[in-house]
Amino acid sequence: MRADLAALPPIHVAKLSLTSHPPEDDAAVGALTRKTNQLLEKLQQISAQVKVVDISHRGPGEIPILRTELTLSEGQC
Repeated sequence: MRADLAALPPIHVAKLSLTSHPPEDDAAVGALTRKTNQLLEKLQQISAQVKVVDISHRGPGEIPILRTELTLSEGQC
């Protein structure tokens, strides 16, 4: 996940003016809003991917032994 986050382009935040007037450039605000939404969606996709955890404690390549196979082989001896 860190590699995916590092691959994203850096975020450039526009400096806010200290005046009490709202910005007049609605196109810039709209573009910033779209870019923010895209980055949030990308972050959600990266962080919400399925992770598989093996809790069987078996080594790689081991085949599980079933109880029915054990009882059948014990009965044939």
